Amino acid sequence: MTQSVHIVSINAMKSNSGRDWTPLKEVQLIDTAVELKRVTRLYQDADFEDNHRLVTVYGRKARHLQTLVDSGVEYTVNF
Repeated sequence: MTQSVHIVSINAMKSNSGRDWTPLKEVQLIDTAVELKRVTRLYQDADFEDNHRLVTVYGRKARHLQTLVDSGVEYTVNF
C-alpha cells in the first residue's frame, strides 16, 4: 500500500534573496506493518541460509519498524 507525497528541498545556494524551494521527485509512503512483515520474512530467510550479514541488516530494520508500529506510526517515507 503506497501513497504519493511531494517533498520539497531547500536549495539556498542558488539565490542570495532567500530559500529556493524546488520540488523533489515523488516519494512513496510505506505502510509500516506491511513493511515489518516483509522485512521479518527476509530476516527469517537470511537466518535460515546462515547469511550473517543480511541477518544483521534485516534485524536492525525489523527492530526499527517494530518501534514505529509500537509507537502508532502507520506510514513511513521510502526515500
